[in-house]
Amino acid sequence: SLYGVGVDWPIGYDTLEPWYYEAEVEIGVAGPDDEDLGSPRTKPYPMTKQPLSYYDRRLREVLAADGLHLVTEPQARNTRPYDGRPTCCGNNNCSPICPIEAQFIGPAAVRKADAAGARVVANAVVHRIEADDRGRIQAVHYKEPDGRSHRIVGQYFVLAANGIETPKLMLMSTSPRFPQGIGNGSGLVGCHLCDHVGTSAYCYGREALWPGRGPMRLSCLMEERDGPFRARRAAVKINFSNSSPFRAVTAEVLALGLTGDALDREIRDRAARRIGMAAFIEQLPRRENRVLPSATARDALGLPKPEIRYAIDDYVRGGAAVARQYYGRIGRLMGAREVHYHDEFAGNNHITGTLMMGQDPATSVVDAETRSHDHPNLFLAGTGVMPTTATVNSTLTAVALALRAAARIAAEL
Repeated sequence: SLYGVGVDWPIGYDTLEPWYYEAEVEIGVAGPDDEDLGSPRTKPYPMTKQPLSYYDRRLREVLAADGLHLVTEPQARNTRPYDGRPTCCGNNNCSPICPIEAQFIGPAAVRKADAAGARVVANAVVHRIEADDRGRIQAVHYKEPDGRSHRIVGQYFVLAANGIETPKLMLMSTSPRFPQGIGNGSGLVGCHLCDHVGTSAYCYGREALWPGRGPMRLSCLMEERDGPFRARRAAVKINFSNSSPFRAVTAEVLALGLTGDALDREIRDRAARRIGMAAFIEQLPRRENRVLPSATARDALGLPKPEIRYAIDDYVRGGAAVARQYYGRIGRLMGAREVHYHDEFAGNNHITGTLMMGQDPATSVVDAETRSHDHPNLFLAGTGVMPTTATVNSTLTAVALALRAAARIAAEL
């Protein structure tokens, strides 16, 4: 409604803001109460912000002189002992996994569920959802690795396999009563697949900044987060990599044929001066970008694999062009002789849209509480319910929406 593109959410920010805080408490978020990130708050972050590395502090100083404002990113990494997990000690190995679990990960929630009395069944692949003629979900069927199938009944069901496997499962669950699959009265299950499309660049600045100390990412530029330009092209978030660059630098230098002391000196020099940048680019929901159960490809259990149909449009390309301009500007400000651009698009695993929430059952899959329009005892949790992506990581929104849905289920039970 504001810019004439995309779709509206069925709820406003004020509705979700208290649940954002609950999500931050649940997973443990450290953030900057002394910086304006454009997201109004009624309570402080559960933990004080991560201290910026020298690399990030120096970037902030240099870019500020040219009118660019680097902000500290909130993140689910402990700055004090929290929820039985230790303080981040700067391993610089946040991805694929924090070695001391200072960063929140899914298994922490699984342990809590197990302690609270939930029965966690490992290696149980759900392959069919069963509904009665009135539309109430009766059971789910799952397979063990040896192929044996089991049926689980319940009062309420929550599908939480995120934005690709959840719609695939719903579309697989056809029956005479629901020939298009479960929850698919609108025909939109699996449609509107979005991600934060990414590009990247790197350069070697004039001074040694030594990235690689502390978490792998600490700060970002939000100048292109919002504005009237979104009527024409995508919003953009510029991230700065604080990952140790030694592996990438070593591969570069070995290709030069250097050996011995000369090799060591060149690796050290480049690793100290390397600046990595990447963009999260907004994507609009398009019906033709979608997830389907494959008609031909099968997994080890004989179940359809997900088939992805996905294309990039000019809206995204417009945002990518702006990101490239920022890469060049930042490189010049940091004294780089050249900037190495990676213009090919990459995914960031921030899947949204395939289970879109909305007020109208004809144009969405779930309502504002993430309850299926077609099945009153079925809720969907995960990033797929988000109608649009903007430019910010989708996890906190997914957790906030899931907690809101859980409160509704608890009230009804």
